[in-house]
Amino acid sequence: MVVTLLTLGTSKYFVSRYKERHKYDKPLLPHVNELYSLRPVRKAPETITSTIFMFRGDFSSKFYDLFSLQKRATRYCDKDTIIDGCNIKLPRNYKWGNLSEKLADALEVMCKAPEKTDFYVKIDDDLVMSESKLDEVMKVMSTTDCQVAGGIARDYGFYWPLGQVYIFKRQILEKICAQLPIAKMFHSSEDISFVATLVTLLTLGVSYHVVSNSYNKPKEEPSPELEPEIPLLPRVKELYSLKPVREASESITSTVFMFRGDFSSSLYDVFALHKRAVRYCDNGTTIDGCDVKLPRNYRWGNLSDKLLDALEDMCKAPEKTDFYVKIDDDLVMSESKLDEVIRLMSRTDCQVAGGIARDYGFYWPVGQIYIFKRVILEQICPQFPITKELHSSEDISFGKIINSTDRSMFCNLDNPTNHWHAKYEDQRVQIRYFKQHNE
Repeated sequence: MVVTLLTLGTSKYFVSRYKERHKYDKPLLPHVNELYSLRPVRKAPETITSTIFMFRGDFSSKFYDLFSLQKRATRYCDKDTIIDGCNIKLPRNYKWGNLSEKLADALEVMCKAPEKTDFYVKIDDDLVMSESKLDEVMKVMSTTDCQVAGGIARDYGFYWPLGQVYIFKRQILEKICAQLPIAKMFHSSEDISFVATLVTLLTLGVSYHVVSNSYNKPKEEPSPELEPEIPLLPRVKELYSLKPVREASESITSTVFMFRGDFSSSLYDVFALHKRAVRYCDNGTTIDGCDVKLPRNYRWGNLSDKLLDALEDMCKAPEKTDFYVKIDDDLVMSESKLDEVIRLMSRTDCQVAGGIARDYGFYWPVGQIYIFKRVILEQICPQFPITKELHSSEDISFGKIINSTDRSMFCNLDNPTNHWHAKYEDQRVQIRYFKQHNE
């Protein structure tokens, strides 16, 4: 069979690196086909079940639920690890040179599960892939005879999948389970040790391995409209400095919402918070990832209208939630951190939390994120239709609608451990948004 290679950009790097390190000089196996080039041989089933898994270690980012796929995954950790975000602790501790043992132990856990899923997906903790794209890939794969998909290398006398992401069907796990306990000598790389022979292997070219983007040009913030010079209001307190006045509720409901536009990234469900959010879009938009299309189209200068239309939509909802959270599409925040902040806020009298500005004669929340309680929405809803002249900035307009200088109502979230705007990095991950919606 004549086949063609259309690999991930990293495939040749990994092949040459391992060949050089291990002095491996066997002839390369033939290339394999692209998943999307295959003709379907069956219809996709109506429901597809899957198990996503990943490894966490002391090297991992502390934010295990920042990305949708990582949050969805079963996270395997070492026996004695003290990091958060572990679903299953394996029976041993591992190091870089014996991750194959970690893979073998994780596969054994999956083999012992009472129910198997249709697909298994191994992802690296630095994989960037939208959840909807993965589901699309599995659906396409279900129509083919492909049993293992990934960035397929071919230089060890067998095909093996590069580790950023690979997908295998249940019959592959069943073949592995029949070999337990696996006593054969493994390669130090867990991906090379995932030996899949006598199956059809195909190259998958739909994932992005690098979480950073080095192009982060400086931008000029838009100048606020000229207003009469007003003395600054007093600063408000940090949420974390407030003393609780009540116990937190056992169950807290919240509505997270955000705006999407033609400027937005096409990957609307990479981040867990963005996937959770109600995504409001313009009436005439053609982009994906919209939950609600508002009655008008908007531009940078009239986003206050977009905010009003979104708030009116929330006011018409038959049931209100305890909290409402407005986020920008370039907010970097873990879902567990937001839930922690909401729970803490529920114990206080603070009604609006955010980066609270104080330069317009009223307090207003800076837009990366702000959180307000149901009582605030209930104050806003009776004002519709709102005809007062608003600021071109939707965040300043939100403050103008509330129109309050009561310091006890507001609290600050300007805590660098809570959230980041447009960029974030730690010892493991670096995230950069390189274009803003006003550019």
